Amino acid sequence: MPQKSPGHDVDPEAQLELARRLLHDPDSASIEDRAAACLILLCAQPVAKIVALTTDDLLPREEGTYLRLGPEPILLIPPLNGLLAALPAAKPFGTASTLADARWLFTGKNAGTHLHPASLMARMNRLGIRARASRNTAMLHLASTTPPAVFAELIGISIGNATRWAELSGASWNRYAAQPRRRMPDDR
Repeated sequence: MPQKSPGHDVDPEAQLELARRLLHDPDSASIEDRAAACLILLCAQPVAKIVALTTDDLLPREEGTYLRLGPEPILLIPPLNGLLAALPAAKPFGTASTLADARWLFTGKNAGTHLHPASLMARMNRLGIRARASRNTAMLHLASTTPPAVFAELIGISIGNATRWAELSGASWNRYAAQPRRRMPDDR
């Protein structure tokens, strides 16, 4: 649940520029870090949820690759779809390869585990991403541009939480659903 004034002292334009660089510049960071960073910067995902993503959450379809973050999967934009499809990129070697659990998109150091949230947080910090502030900035942007019911389903938060974020962003989505239907000339 967002606080009255969430910490989001990240410049939204700078955040979008960083996301663009991570999406398009293969030398900007590892595939794993680029994918995780974009999930924070663009999809407002918490680190704990990112590390727990599995291959079952990626849904390749004819029209593109979808990612299940909430009840309704979202269509991934290129090249984010390619970054996530390339995971897990770090394959264990030796005996660990036989014990590895390939279902995790972000594999951990121990066989069969996903990356620890604290490890991903440290990696994001090295990229200059403060996960909570960057996520809050993304949440405010999404809440201001997307109706709460849609926003909630797409990123996997409650409708109440999405509504509170919309209020914090200054969006007036309450009028969106409440607008009366225009009567057409042949309506009775």
